[in-house]
Amino acid sequence: MLKNKELYNLEQEIEWLEKKVKYIQLNRIEIHDGQPEILAYIYMHKNCNQYEIAKYLGLSRASIGVSIKRLQKAGFVDVLSNEQDARATCLQITKKGIKTLVQSDIVLDEYISKKYDGFSDEELVAYIKMLEKVKRNLKKTYKDGKGL
Repeated sequence: MLKNKELYNLEQEIEWLEKKVKYIQLNRIEIHDGQPEILAYIYMHKNCNQYEIAKYLGLSRASIGVSIKRLQKAGFVDVLSNEQDARATCLQITKKGIKTLVQSDIVLDEYISKKYDGFSDEELVAYIKMLEKVKRNLKKTYKDGKGL
């Protein structure tokens, strides 16, 4: 079995490569990692607000606010006044945003296909089981309040 340090270093290298590859692929359609999830939420939840997105994605309202400003500047979302409360805003995805969301699904599907190229179905099933076990371990550690 790999030593903990070797395993940690391998995971870090893979994480770094994943970020770089996804950045390059998503940059082709002028969107950043994390933004497809926000666009998808806005698409599925018409007239939602930043608080709802932050709660759903488990992110801060401030980070969602920055992403929304970028998405608005790129023409992917519109920020509208709420008719019931002038202080509140609601979000709508634009036609350009829908097109980009569809493109991001294609790009991310290609990314996953390339990432797991050469793996058999059996290997992927075993890998998924291992990832689920890792996820359970991390959730338990998090739930116990031990952090990582």
